[in-house]
Amino acid sequence: MNQATEYAQCAILAYAKYGVNTCTSCLNDTSYGSGRFVNRVPSDTNEIDGYMCEECQQEPCIRCAEPTTDYVYVDHLLVCPDCLTVAEMKSIYDWENVL
Repeated sequence: MNQATEYAQCAILAYAKYGVNTCTSCLNDTSYGSGRFVNRVPSDTNEIDGYMCEECQQEPCIRCAEPTTDYVYVDHLLVCPDCLTVAEMKSIYDWENVL
């Protein structure tokens, strides 16, 4: 069985259990009270419609490799706010007086 077929079967089972509240990436429950309700975003795949939980939305920062959902692009690279230089902050946010 290939990986796509296995995902499709798991997605169908998860959708049957959680309904539209299924995370389309990790297939966990994103309903209220599940711990994944806050910061979920609508998402769909060829197999199911549902949401994507915050953990699955995270991308690694190119500089520190920490996963984050709060990022900006610097020279087409994903960078978290903690790794931005002062010069980058000034150019991105157009700040006059950044420390």
